[in-house]
Amino acid sequence: MAGAAPAWLGTLDPAQREVAVGHAPTGDAERRRWFYTPPTTAGSPSTTSSRRSSAPP
Repeated sequence: MAGAAPAWLGTLDPAQREVAVGHAPTGDAERRRWFYTPPTTAGSPSTTSSRRSSAPP
């Protein structure tokens, strides 16, 4: 992949390359602004399960 990516970028015109590459964050605050929110999953919340139905100790 390390060779394929630059080869592919080389086939793009300047406008396409700008879209493909995007921009790098310029400031420290922007670089550090990220988060992960876990997706909602099926199943019962842990507050509704009894100790017996939870994982063994």
